[in-house]
Amino acid sequence: MLLRGIGCAVLIVSLALGIIVVADVQIYQRLESFAVDPDTNEKMEGQVAPVPPWNSTEGWVGFKVTFPNEGKEGHEAGGVLLSGSEDYRPEVVLRVVNSTGLTILLVDQFDELAWNDSKVYTQAYINASIRSSQFRLLGLDGAGNYTVLLRGLENRTESSSVLFSIKESWLANRSLIQPGFFSTITIAATACFGGILMIWSYLKPKQSPSRRLKRKGPSRHLRTWKM
Repeated sequence: MLLRGIGCAVLIVSLALGIIVVADVQIYQRLESFAVDPDTNEKMEGQVAPVPPWNSTEGWVGFKVTFPNEGKEGHEAGGVLLSGSEDYRPEVVLRVVNSTGLTILLVDQFDELAWNDSKVYTQAYINASIRSSQFRLLGLDGAGNYTVLLRGLENRTESSSVLFSIKESWLANRSLIQPGFFSTITIAATACFGGILMIWSYLKPKQSPSRRLKRKGPSRHLRTWKM
């Protein structure tokens, strides 16, 4: 009975696996990749940025980014900003705007009112006590091209080095069990194993009751009397 039960369970499992493969049952998985520069297709991974100090006439430094998978289900984007040097931690702010916002900022020379008129998707900040800052872009609206803007907030004689990376992620369907040679062989082998157990449970010789009972001598608890 035990072999028969195990064999039946294995057959049921193999049948369930076969149904999943044939029906191509789908599940969601989250995929991710780095944002890219729309001009060079370079990944925004560990991007090194020399950031001018506050007293510099250079002002803000910008990097173009785009998200090739923007618009896909469950799309999200975010990144990290951190100091590029172990010896010195600069005070730097990062903001992300779209092309329209960048035009407004350039025309108004990054005036505070210009920032109010521009859509800012995220902001990050690092200083001497905050070595790294994670950020998430909110309200992405299919603008296509975005600009990462960086600005030093300290008076110095030289630029500060920072690193930033930006990733995107989205949801995609995939088969719960990928159909193929390996999955087919695995399911077939499982079914064969279950079938063998079932057949063996029926063919296995059963021991007769007479063999199971061993002859024993008179019970030592049995008393006899002679008449």
